[in-house]
Amino acid sequence: MMLNFQSKQVKLSNIITTPIQTGFQVRGKVQPDLRGNYKLIQVKDTVRSTLYHIKTENLDKISIPEKQIKFMKKYLVQKNDILYLSKLNPRAFLYSDTFENTAPMAHFYILRPKTDIIFASYLCWVLNQNFIQPYIQKCLKGTNLPFISKEVLMNLKIPLPNKAVQKKIISLLELRSQEKEIQNTIDRKKNRLINAILNKLL
Repeated sequence: MMLNFQSKQVKLSNIITTPIQTGFQVRGKVQPDLRGNYKLIQVKDTVRSTLYHIKTENLDKISIPEKQIKFMKKYLVQKNDILYLSKLNPRAFLYSDTFENTAPMAHFYILRPKTDIIFASYLCWVLNQNFIQPYIQKCLKGTNLPFISKEVLMNLKIPLPNKAVQKKIISLLELRSQEKEIQNTIDRKKNRLINAILNKLL
């Protein structure tokens, strides 16, 4: 499907500050350690909603031996990084916290936007749009666990409006997200009220 955007289209490689970095490879099953020295972002920590993001309240901690710590720097995330889940059903998630010593698992690619030309929230949103998915699905590799390669992702073209337009898009998304939260709260309160009324009828 061909789409005619008003905005220019640019390759992803031109709007990120560093080459795409794969997350930290954990050998075997994750073994949480309450006294661990690093926090680990896993697939279970992703939230798929109006604003796709990483939920950081309950990140597992892991212990990294002293001799390996010097190799961990390249895996550490920063505020406004995009974590791109590269396998099965690829999606982008915004990391918006400032925790130190936090790394995503190898299921994720780390994208660091050039924030002088693109808002991280906008990049996250556009990477999850339906018009992007045919390209992604067409380029998946592998059979048992299909994934998108770094090279393919780097060549992905996205529409890049000016930052004023990006900001409008982000504002609308935030309003929609707030609306959903309010509606969910109303629904929960309605359910409690109805259940209380029904219980009195028993």
